[in-house]
Amino acid sequence: MNGEELKQYIKRSGMSVAAVAEELGTSPQNLNAKFNRKSIKIDFFQKIKEIIDKCAPPLPAEMEEAVFGSNVNGSNSSNVSQSIGSDAALAAENKLLREQNEFLQSQVKTLLAIVGQK
Repeated sequence: MNGEELKQYIKRSGMSVAAVAEELGTSPQNLNAKFNRKSIKIDFFQKIKEIIDKCAPPLPAEMEEAVFGSNVNGSNSSNVSQSIGSDAALAAENKLLREQNEFLQSQVKTLLAIVGQK
C-alpha cells in the first residue's frame, strides 16, 4: 500500500487526514510527508488502522478487503503483510456482523412484543 492508497483509506473511513494527524500527535504536514515516502512501514500503517478502528465507524467488508489486500511495505515477506491485512479485514467484518446481529435480535424482540400485545 502506498501513501495515496492510505490517504484514500482514511478518507473512506470518514476521517480527515488532519484528525488522524491529531490522534498521532503530529501535524497534517508531517503526516502528508510520510504519505509521500516511497515505502510505508507496517507499524505506521497499524497505528493508522488502530486510530480508524477507534474513531471511525467500521468499513464495509468489501472496502476492507480492497484496502488490506494490497501490499504493505516494510516487511521481508509480502505474505506477512497480506496475512496481517487479511486478519484485520476478517476482524473488522466479524465486528460488523456481530453488531448487525445484535441490532436484528433487538428488532425481532420488539416485533415479538408488538405481536404479543395484539
